[in-house]
Amino acid sequence: MRRKPRNDRNQAWKNFIEEGYVDPIVVSPEVADSWGRSVSAGVHPFETEVPVLTESELKYRREKHHDLLEIAIPLMEDLHRLNSGAGFVIILSDIDGYIIHMVGDTDFEEARRLSLISGANWHENMIGTNAIGTAIASSEPVKIDAAQHYLRRNHMLTCAAAPIFNPQGELIAVLDASGHTLKSNPHTLGMVVAAARAIEDQLLLRNARDQLVVAYKRVTTAMESAPEGMIALDEKGVITQINHMAARLLGLNPSKCIGRTADDIIRSSGVRFIDWKKYQYPVEKLITTKLVEEAPPATFVVRTVVDNRGSFKGAVATIRNVIGSVDTKLQRKESDLFTFADILGQSRSMIEAKHLARVTAETNSTVLLLGETGTGKELFAQAIHRASDRAKDPFVVINCGALPENLVESELFGYEEGAFTGAVKGGKPGKFEQADQGTIFLDEIGEMPMNLQVDLLRVLESKQVTRVGGTKPIPVDVRVVAATNRNLRQEVEAGNFRADLFYRLNVISVHIPSLREREGDIPELANHFLTLIGFQHGKKLSGFESDAMALMERYSWPGNVRELRNVIERMVILARGSVITVQDLPEEIVNTRGEIMDSSPDTSDEKPTLLLRDVERMTIIEALEVCEGNISEAARQLGIGRNTLYRKMKEYEIGEW
Repeated sequence: MRRKPRNDRNQAWKNFIEEGYVDPIVVSPEVADSWGRSVSAGVHPFETEVPVLTESELKYRREKHHDLLEIAIPLMEDLHRLNSGAGFVIILSDIDGYIIHMVGDTDFEEARRLSLISGANWHENMIGTNAIGTAIASSEPVKIDAAQHYLRRNHMLTCAAAPIFNPQGELIAVLDASGHTLKSNPHTLGMVVAAARAIEDQLLLRNARDQLVVAYKRVTTAMESAPEGMIALDEKGVITQINHMAARLLGLNPSKCIGRTADDIIRSSGVRFIDWKKYQYPVEKLITTKLVEEAPPATFVVRTVVDNRGSFKGAVATIRNVIGSVDTKLQRKESDLFTFADILGQSRSMIEAKHLARVTAETNSTVLLLGETGTGKELFAQAIHRASDRAKDPFVVINCGALPENLVESELFGYEEGAFTGAVKGGKPGKFEQADQGTIFLDEIGEMPMNLQVDLLRVLESKQVTRVGGTKPIPVDVRVVAATNRNLRQEVEAGNFRADLFYRLNVISVHIPSLREREGDIPELANHFLTLIGFQHGKKLSGFESDAMALMERYSWPGNVRELRNVIERMVILARGSVITVQDLPEEIVNTRGEIMDSSPDTSDEKPTLLLRDVERMTIIEALEVCEGNISEAARQLGIGRNTLYRKMKEYEIGEW
């Protein structure tokens, strides 16, 4: 490549100034473009005056770039030391071209005459082509040497500059090294670029640190604003944050909690926070424990924190002070209702049921909860409501099997004054009106009389109710969740349930698993009820003997969780010691030694119940409907192979989709 000697550059500059001619052999495209911008900006090549900031103006710009200067100055001093004795000054300018800091050799006397001083403006629009201004204009590193400068008096300079970008990718400054052209060094630009990148790296680190501080303060503010006690734990179970509500419930000073393990402070029935490290995915779990000796039990909803690689990184525990009554009410406040975190169980069947219900909660579709008696269908209904956008509005419960037939219609739809003997003055709104904007839970929907099924279907389709004795339709906006322990498909075939109402209710169905289907959940449930009921009866029980728990896990629990709770209460009352032993178990559980768990459906109320094979068939049909007949996708959602799905479809006589 042909070398461009200095006299060629001088002549090329003269040709451009006098004739507007650019010699492409001598003048690079970057310099030619900059000369063109200088002409357009009206810069005079011989008589240009450089604007210089006042002391107060310079102070303002330095304060504006305080963080940048704090990082850049030490690096500028290092860069200057590397070039010590070479007659260079190291310059930092802002994006307007103003020099806000300099580190320079005292023997470079020409610097002041050339306005190479703090506060001077070296933007292209002011003094034409120069390394600082051209780096601002191009956002690229650049070296401008001798007659490449547009301003004649700057031809004695050699300058190398690199732009500096903030973590958001915005140009915020330029780093420059300038000296006499006789001291020009081919390595200067590389050193300036390296120093600029080092400044950017430190800006990035400081930004990350600041973001962490802000995030920490936001979390702290959110925790202190929460009405519940909250504790943050690291991967070793050590408390890293605790709000004042949690500290008050624990009866401790917040500062004395930080750095201690949760297991040192909170003693629970066989549950240790650090054991949660085994989970390789985010989970929620509810445990019950005593906070302080004189306090009632409290529930802890613990949510694990897992990184993108599935590694356990800690947990957040939310304390709910006192275990309250769980008696069913027709209409409840939001704070009285269960959430998905309150529903105990980590078995696969329960996790799948909660996952489907969570997805369902995000819609306004009608939901049909299917499950045996005592499986917790109302808990799921409450959790669906709490997780929906209707959570702040009413949750109204009506048991279709518990109301006298002659009152069901007036309870559901209300009545007008004088509709029947005993009707209150002014009439009374029904449950659908009470649930307006919220959720109505129709429990035991399979018990609803046929004549009322027609009225219910009309309400679901028209979104209007007409009170008993009235003629004016009343608009209602409700989300319907229904539940049954019956096989409604069989009820439809038997003529006991309307097919059109079944299909209207069965938009999304969720199977709530029986206790015998929930492998591994019995110990957690049993310990939870033992702590809760023990406190209610004033008895301190520490847990279960292993043989007793083994028998409980083998028992079929035809009454499901409801039966388990009642059995625990009986054992708490009659317990002979602080640990539940085999001798404390009811006879029906002890007699299960060596027996295979009975998987027959619940017959406790002599009503037809949902068979497991019916649930499996319905689940497969739902998956096929959701996947629009795509066998591979349906098999993936069900967690089985394609061949297994084909075999199941044949077994249950499910036709091709």
